[in-house]
Amino acid sequence: MASSPNVDGTERVRPAVHRGFARTGRAPGVPELSAPTALGPDRVRRGLRTLHARHGLVLDPHDEDRIVTAHPSASVPLGFSVTGTRSLGWGGCARDSFALPHLLGEEPGVLVATRCPACDAPHAWVVGREAPPGGRAGGPVRRRRRRGGAGADAGVRAYAEAMAMVRVEGVEVVHDRVGEGPPLVFLHGAASDARLWWPQLDALADAFTVVAWDEPGAGRSSDLPESYGLADYAHCLAAVVESLRLGPAHVAGLSWGGTLALEFYRHHADLVRTLILADTYAGWKGSLPAEEVRARVEGARRMLAVPPDAFDPTLPGLFAGERPATYLPLLGAMGAAVRPDTLRRQLSLMAEADQRDLLPAVSVPTLLVWGEQDARSPLTVARQFQESVPGAELVVIPGAGHVSNLERPEEFNRAVRDFCRAHAPV
Repeated sequence: MASSPNVDGTERVRPAVHRGFARTGRAPGVPELSAPTALGPDRVRRGLRTLHARHGLVLDPHDEDRIVTAHPSASVPLGFSVTGTRSLGWGGCARDSFALPHLLGEEPGVLVATRCPACDAPHAWVVGREAPPGGRAGGPVRRRRRRGGAGADAGVRAYAEAMAMVRVEGVEVVHDRVGEGPPLVFLHGAASDARLWWPQLDALADAFTVVAWDEPGAGRSSDLPESYGLADYAHCLAAVVESLRLGPAHVAGLSWGGTLALEFYRHHADLVRTLILADTYAGWKGSLPAEEVRARVEGARRMLAVPPDAFDPTLPGLFAGERPATYLPLLGAMGAAVRPDTLRRQLSLMAEADQRDLLPAVSVPTLLVWGEQDARSPLTVARQFQESVPGAELVVIPGAGHVSNLERPEEFNRAVRDFCRAHAPV
C-alpha cells in the first residue's frame, strides 16, 4: 500500500502502532501526528451508517450505540482505505481500543490505515480476526459481489482515498475523491447522496480522479440555507471543482443531479470539459407535460405532509423491476438519511425549472445515458435532449430504469469511461 503524499512518517508510524496493538490490544496514539476532531454523536452515528451501507453490511444497533459513546477525540492522519474485502472483524482505534466492526483483507492481523468508519477522520488501524480485550471476534459475513473494475474478484483492493470539505458562504460541502487522472465529478439525484455513486468510484478510479459530492443538505454536508436556488447549488459546485486544482471536469449528473449539471454549465462553463446527463430532465417543467408535473407536485406534497416517523422518501418508478438486491442496504441507508426540508426544496426547484433555453447553447461534448425502461424520465425526454443539444450522443441501457448506474453498473461505467477517454485533455 502506498504512503500518503500528504503525510510524512507513515512508514515509521506503522510498526509502532502494530507493536503497541500486539502488546496491549490498544493501538497507541502518535502525538506528533495526532490532530483533534470535534464530532457530535449524531455525526459519528451518520458516519458509521454511511460506511456500512457503502459496503453492504448491517451494523447491530447495540454495537452502534457502543461505538458512538466510545469514539475517541483524536486521530492519526494516514488516510487510506481498503475496499473489496470479504470479512468483517475488529479494529483498534488509534486513540482507544473499543471494539469496532471493520472490513478486513484475507490475512488476519494486518495493519492498514483508513478513514474512520465513524467520523471519516483518518486513523491507523490494526485489523484481525481476534477481538481486542473486552470485544468479540468478527467472522465471515455475506457480502455483495463487486461488479465492474479490475480485480472484482481479487479480494482486497486498496487505493488512496480522501474525503474533503469545502466551505462556501458558511455551507460545508463534503465530497469523496478517489483515483488519479482527469477529474470526473458525479452529482447524485434527489433523496440520495454521494453513496449513490459507489459503483462508479470503485470502477473508474483506475483512470480518473473520481469525485462524488454530498450536495448541500445531503449526506455529510451542512443543511440547506433558506431560499437556496439552482444558481446557489451551481456556485457551490464550482468551489468543489476549483478545489481539485485539476482544471475543467467531466461533470455527470443523474436525475435531479443532471439538472444541477446543466445549471452548473450555465454559470460556470469554463469548469466543464464534458457533460454526462443520465436519466435526467431540463427541469420537470422543461421536460414533462404540465399534467405530469402537477401530479408529481401533489405526490410530493402528500409525501412531505406525513409525521416524521412515517416519512418515506422513496420516489415511484425508480427501477425497471425489483430493486437490485445488491444495493438494498445502500438504498435503505440513503433513504434513512434524507432530510425532508432538503427533499422539499429539491422537488420544488425541479418542478419550477425549465432549462430548454440552455440546451442549444451547450458547446461541450455531451453524453446522454438512459435506462431503456426509465418510467420517470422516459426515452422521449432523452430524444428531446438529443435533438436540442448539438452533437449529443445517446447510449440506451437495456433492462435499466431511472437509476441506471445501480441497475446496470457495468454498462453505465463502460459508457462513461469510453466517452471520457474519447474527450480526454489534449
